[in-house]
Amino acid sequence: MADLIQTFIAGVGWDTFKSKDQMYSELHSEYGEVEIIALTSELYAQMLASGEFEGYDP
Repeated sequence: MADLIQTFIAGVGWDTFKSKDQMYSELHSEYGEVEIIALTSELYAQMLASGEFEGYDP
């Protein structure tokens, strides 16, 4: 089974996709042009510390 792609959109929450193509297609359809930023361990720690993920289950 291929790895799933998990995304986080501030104010919306987590979403999971089966492929990058599906992710780009659905995000573009719903939000228009979006910037995809890799969630590095450093960025994740920073967002976690700032409370960005509060109220959202991965």
